[in-house]
Amino acid sequence: MNKPIVELIDVDKTFTVHNQNGVVLSVLKHVNLSVSEGECLVLDGPSGMGKSTVLKLIYGNYRASQGQIVLSPHNGLAVDITQAPPRTVIELRNNFMGYVSQFLRIIPRVSALEIVAESLIEDLDRSGMDWDQSLDKAKDVLSQLNIPMNLWNLPPATFSGGEQQRINIARNLIKRKPVLLLDEPTASLDKVNTQIVVDLIQQVLHQGTAVIGIFHDPELAKALATQRLDMTQFREFT
Repeated sequence: MNKPIVELIDVDKTFTVHNQNGVVLSVLKHVNLSVSEGECLVLDGPSGMGKSTVLKLIYGNYRASQGQIVLSPHNGLAVDITQAPPRTVIELRNNFMGYVSQFLRIIPRVSALEIVAESLIEDLDRSGMDWDQSLDKAKDVLSQLNIPMNLWNLPPATFSGGEQQRINIARNLIKRKPVLLLDEPTASLDKVNTQIVVDLIQQVLHQGTAVIGIFHDPELAKALATQRLDMTQFREFT
């Protein structure tokens, strides 16, 4: 079996609600999972089971209350992101893991084309690409995702929900990273565009990317999953 590229070991997550007299809510308890190259782990369970929280813990948006989250880049030492300094977290986000959330964080007055191409800026010097080549690559990804050409030079603030989601997907797929975190990436998409996204996810899986995903469509989850994890086992109900 391949060495895991992402591993959660006895991870707990609690939140303190300060405006409710410091009530402590236990969201996740003793989460254990591992994903290797080319695998797609689907997080199963109804709403409120902490699926999105797991993705945010891996990405470093939340800090685990207990346990380890070990990320293992090929050309470097394994990193426990629960202990990593902010600079290391940023570096991992730039080069190691992508995260498609349910919403695109809009950047005012920046075009869709530039938002997608921006992911390549860090690599311009060492990759030998220039800015124009980065824009060309962004155009190719936008075309694959059925974003009309007349929208490329417009800010996505006025785009439909489905168009914004495809911009979000494009900016995370333009630069291949070893890990891809997906939080309902097709929830706003029609059947045709959903299939396009599925094809792209399958493509990155074949390239060796490890995917951890939440999918609202059970048939879609079934088509992509190489393993599944029932999240209800990690909740404590009182």
